[in-house]
Amino acid sequence: MCGIAGIIDWRGNVSQQELERLASSLSHRGVDDEGYYLNSDRKVGFAHRRLAILDPTPRGRQPFIYSNRYVIVYNGEIYNFVELREFLRRKGYVFTTGTDTEVLLACYDYWKTDCLHHLDGMFAFAIYDTQQNRIFFARDRFGEKPLYFYFLDDRIVFASEIKAFRSLDLPLTATTRRILEYLYFSVMESPTNNTETFFKEVVQLPPAHFLTIDLNTTFSYTPKRYWQLSTDTIGIPYSQAVETVKELLTESIGRRLRSDVPIGTSLSGGLDSSTIVSFLARVLRVDLSNFKGFSAVFPNFENNEEKYVDQLSEDTGISTIKVKVDKESAYQHFERVVWAQEEPFGTGSIIAQYLVFKEARRHKTIVLLDGQGSDELFAGYVHFWETYLRELLSKKPIEFFREIKAFMNNPTFKRRGSLLRILITAMLGTKTNQLRRFLASHLNNTSFTKGINPELLREYIQSIEFPMYYGRNLKEHLLFSITKHGLLDLLHYADRNSMSHSVEVRLPFLYHKLVEFALSLPSDCLIKNGLSKRILRDAVKGIVPEQIRTRKDKVGFEVPQQKWLSHPSFKERLRKAIATLKTKKLITEPHPALFWQYIVLDSVMESIDWKME
Repeated sequence: MCGIAGIIDWRGNVSQQELERLASSLSHRGVDDEGYYLNSDRKVGFAHRRLAILDPTPRGRQPFIYSNRYVIVYNGEIYNFVELREFLRRKGYVFTTGTDTEVLLACYDYWKTDCLHHLDGMFAFAIYDTQQNRIFFARDRFGEKPLYFYFLDDRIVFASEIKAFRSLDLPLTATTRRILEYLYFSVMESPTNNTETFFKEVVQLPPAHFLTIDLNTTFSYTPKRYWQLSTDTIGIPYSQAVETVKELLTESIGRRLRSDVPIGTSLSGGLDSSTIVSFLARVLRVDLSNFKGFSAVFPNFENNEEKYVDQLSEDTGISTIKVKVDKESAYQHFERVVWAQEEPFGTGSIIAQYLVFKEARRHKTIVLLDGQGSDELFAGYVHFWETYLRELLSKKPIEFFREIKAFMNNPTFKRRGSLLRILITAMLGTKTNQLRRFLASHLNNTSFTKGINPELLREYIQSIEFPMYYGRNLKEHLLFSITKHGLLDLLHYADRNSMSHSVEVRLPFLYHKLVEFALSLPSDCLIKNGLSKRILRDAVKGIVPEQIRTRKDKVGFEVPQQKWLSHPSFKERLRKAIATLKTKKLITEPHPALFWQYIVLDSVMESIDWKME
């Protein structure tokens, strides 16, 4: 787990000083070591900051040179490196380190680009083949690890974070369209184009893609997809499906325990993090007496889940460390979070997550397991329930009314409002043209425009496809959330927050075989009888405490954001942000639902001197 960067220059003008500046800008991602590579004609330069997880000796230093041919800078973990190493040894390969880096290079030597199909992990890397004079870039299936590019005349700069480009004094300009998407749809990663970022000059390699650059030819940016999810349904008895989920979770969590540094876990008290801890204790038989769980708690907040954290601690023996987050600590760390995230982020929960990772590092816990991805995989969010009901209404109306009756006993569902509103929202969300016409006819109504300049919205509405396409059924909605919008934002937040403290986050629910299997199941395996995550709940029966396993209330990672905004310094920031956004003609009147976004957007844009096109 590290920070990587580099320069490819067809004129041969890469300098050591530039590489050092890139590495320095990413020092927070790897506090244990740094390294550089510059080839003889100065056309290829790599920089690396190391967070040592496997074989933390100098043998694992990067850039890593293998077989006097390949040079790699690599960020991530290959969880099945043990199995891959044993396979390659039988093929005659010899290994001199205990790193997954060396195994990854041997995989590339053996399989070339097909090596990606054999990897269970999170990764972003660049491999320079000195014989063929080619560089091979790749990013993991879900986009857990970032990889950005900045294109100039006869030169490419790449890095793990956008701030690295600023270290070389490269300009950044935000696009009006992305600003509008952030304000209106709360979109950070673009669902319509996964190569885009918030800044027009910077692109990213999309998840599940690779890119080959041949230095013998003129450069062209043509990423290629190597993995694609399907929603095709398989026929399998439900009881067998439950056992398969349990087996895949066991394999995934077990592999993600491989580390030469201390491991802990994030712990919210919800089903997902509780599943990980309970599997550690009861299935994998891990001694949790020295295993730490880190929880954000919010005193005097109605959605504080502290009681469930305490219950799980008592049940499994895990030691819990609570991070109390209030409006004072939220404001105190706000600027640092803006710096870490680089692009506009969602709610104040991002600050709470940042403080959890900070506390983990303070306790010298370098690796954290986390339950992220489960909601997208097993239909945990309420908007998935809405899509499922719409699917039943069109295909199985009798089942629809049974589910409605069951859902009406679910406190989370009832908080969403009237059934009519829920169904209208779900139906509109799938019809791009209908939604376009609907919004275009309400541009004079601030409750629909949210106070955003209607002239900007009019141009936006007419020019592009809407980003919030939910799909025709539940599994299409899940696929959209995993690959287009939802999960990508959360992975971005987690990567920046964790790596700003040199902490690695591992996500057992994002084992690609588990994701593939979940999306191959019928919808009623995921939602049934007014409960989400049906198959996960059944797979963890007898493992997770019943009070947590059968919880109906879906809290998510909620924070008392409205209370935080009452802090005098946040109020002052809001006043300034509103004035600036009006001056820039982005809003006409402030809308209370967007106060947090105003503050975040203004703070991000300040860092680039409000360059906007």
